[in-house]
Amino acid sequence: MENRYYFYDNGNENIKNAVDDFFEKRDYRYQNAHFIYLIDEQNLLKKDIASYVSNIIGKLDSLGFDNDFTISFLHESKKAQPNNKFCDILKTLEKQFPKVKMGLEDGYHTWNTKEIENANNQISKIVDEINSKNLSVVEKIMCAYFEVTNRQYQDVEQDECSGFSRSTYGVLNTKKSVCVGYSELFKEIVDQLNLSEVKVFLNYNHACIPNEIYDAHCNIVAYIKDEKYGIDGYYYFDPTWDADRSNNQEFRLNFFMVPLDEIDQMQEYEILSDSIGVSGYSQDIEIHGATHTFYYPDKNNKISLFNNGVYATKEFANFVCADNVLHDGLKSKNINPSDITNTNNAQVLKQLLSKRSKNIGFKTMKSIVKNVVKQKFNRDEQSKIYDKIINTNCQENKYFFRPSSNTYFSKNQVETDQKTL
Repeated sequence: MENRYYFYDNGNENIKNAVDDFFEKRDYRYQNAHFIYLIDEQNLLKKDIASYVSNIIGKLDSLGFDNDFTISFLHESKKAQPNNKFCDILKTLEKQFPKVKMGLEDGYHTWNTKEIENANNQISKIVDEINSKNLSVVEKIMCAYFEVTNRQYQDVEQDECSGFSRSTYGVLNTKKSVCVGYSELFKEIVDQLNLSEVKVFLNYNHACIPNEIYDAHCNIVAYIKDEKYGIDGYYYFDPTWDADRSNNQEFRLNFFMVPLDEIDQMQEYEILSDSIGVSGYSQDIEIHGATHTFYYPDKNNKISLFNNGVYATKEFANFVCADNVLHDGLKSKNINPSDITNTNNAQVLKQLLSKRSKNIGFKTMKSIVKNVVKQKFNRDEQSKIYDKIINTNCQENKYFFRPSSNTYFSKNQVETDQKTL
């Protein structure tokens, strides 16, 4: 069992108190615990970063570590983030301080520069390929979705670090992925596409059956604006349930851009329920497979949207407050927009978001698929692949959604489309 003790340098914590706590834990129970001094990744861009790191090393050594610690930079996916530049600066720091282990952190594992470069190069290749095509906003997002879902679901072995299948760096370095890994990678690719009309949030909830919790689950809620298709609102994505099952590039889309008022139409074993608690999700200790994690900071870019409500973090609240339609909607309900992190407002927030989640219909979805296929594949493949995507998703919709569903590939949508022909 690996024990990872984090000290997050946010300017408000007392390093000596943390060090004393660490040594107590290591000496009395967690004998192989390792101390990780955690810094926001953006600090790598500081001109005086070398001096900053030198001061940290001196401080920790004076407290009794003698270089037996890690300095790691907290990675969170953001738009137009210079990931390779971060890596280059990290390489320079490693040369300057060769006795100290350094890397980028995702809450499970410290990734070294070789692993970081490997992942970043894969992301850059995907992003450059998508941006080279003549695609609208939602078409680019669909291409990113295919890049993620055309990877087979595979969890780590019992004695492996769970982060190998639950983070962007893990997925791209190990080829393993579960729900968190799919969602993290999808967000990373979309963020690197740098679409000003898009904002992606990690969504945590439970997938369950009535009165019985299945498991904590991670997917995506995103704001999308695409003038070509008249899209301007919030949608649900679950790349895990659309993931490849046969290594045959099946291009599933039943959980792509689902209108929010349709998520309660999922079949019983897919019901989203019982938020796992956006506020306070980070605990003093978390167990990730073969790893104990102490005091890893909570992520700001997540929410918890489920059938009956939405629990919001501060970042999501700030985004909603800048959305004039939602801002006015909250005020009409006598709710101060700054108070939407209050869980008492979860149901109202879900209702308002659902109103901003237009069902674009089967016909429009077919047009999006058709243009993506046209840009992505050779002319002699296009018709066959397009038909395969449409037919497969229509056939499988009934396994995921109830008969009353009005999702894009549902029987109701297909019949409506046929009547208009």
